[in-house]
Amino acid sequence: MLEDVGQSDYFKRHGTLPSAKTQLAIVHAKRLVARTTNGESVGNLPTSYNYLAGCINDGWSYVGLVLTTTQGPPE
Repeated sequence: MLEDVGQSDYFKRHGTLPSAKTQLAIVHAKRLVARTTNGESVGNLPTSYNYLAGCINDGWSYVGLVLTTTQGPPE
């Protein structure tokens, strides 16, 4: 689950969340951010995944697909 989705570039531009099967890459900016192939941020990874920043800095990359989206507070 991503954080700060409502403040993301993607949500601001499109007014919605990306659809299922949208490809996302995890990049290390100020935080770990999920971005579309167009470079739009979709949200931040929770801080419990901060250890991935070291892996990304060492040359690893992480790519995945959106499985599902829901709006509102997480359950």
